[in-house]
Amino acid sequence: MNKKLTQQWLEILSAQLADIDSALLMMPDDQRNKLVVMAKWPEDLEHNQDFSKVVKYTLKKRSPVCLPQSDEAEHEAYDLFAQPIFIESKLVGILTIRTSSLPKERQKKVQNWLRNSTRWLKLASPGQARQDDFYSPVVALLASCLEQDNYRQSLVSMVSEITQLFNCERVAFAEFKGHYS
Repeated sequence: MNKKLTQQWLEILSAQLADIDSALLMMPDDQRNKLVVMAKWPEDLEHNQDFSKVVKYTLKKRSPVCLPQSDEAEHEAYDLFAQPIFIESKLVGILTIRTSSLPKERQKKVQNWLRNSTRWLKLASPGQARQDDFYSPVVALLASCLEQDNYRQSLVSMVSEITQLFNCERVAFAEFKGHYS
């Protein structure tokens, strides 16, 4: 999976949840047989050892986890959440977040939000069956646009993807400004 895409995905995700302090997306590295960090929020996050406990527990349990924690040195309570991401029973990643300490009903809402959020990442994963699914081509199109460095390159990428997706000979893009396009 593309590192730039996963970073942008995690940034969008993190902006939607008010209680979030930090987040980490880890994916298996088959060559080294371990999990590696693919994206983190904030991007300059350096201390992510808090996440190791929840990741290990999630790997053992193979299901979503919420672990209430406290930092005695900082006198603060917080929650660690982990959502494993499976495609056809194969682990493709683990999304972990740290939030302020939350009541039980809010924890359940956060876990549902994490589960629903990881569905988008699954759609962008390589090897997915895309021909029967409407959303997969849409996500692939968005991913190709987000990988570009600027607006013009994104437009060229979008037009190219649409040309291939619908097997077109010609595709045009126009912007509507004033009363003209």
